[in-house]
Amino acid sequence: FEDNTTTRNRCVHVCPAPLYFGDLPTGKCIDHCYGGRFGDMVSGSMRHCVTRCNGSYYGTLTGTRACVKI
Repeated sequence: FEDNTTTRNRCVHVCPAPLYFGDLPTGKCIDHCYGGRFGDMVSGSMRHCVTRCNGSYYGTLTGTRACVKI
């Protein structure tokens, strides 16, 4: 993913935690997911924007649109 979250633009396999998620359609690290997708921040995940949160996590409809436990 294109990571321009620091002063050094670089390509990364996983976007920087805790605020950025990999957006597969654009190939960029973004700070909130959109288009019916949610930021998968479950431990061990690849931190991608997903259409469905894993396990017992739920997608928030505001803010960062992250997958959260409660």
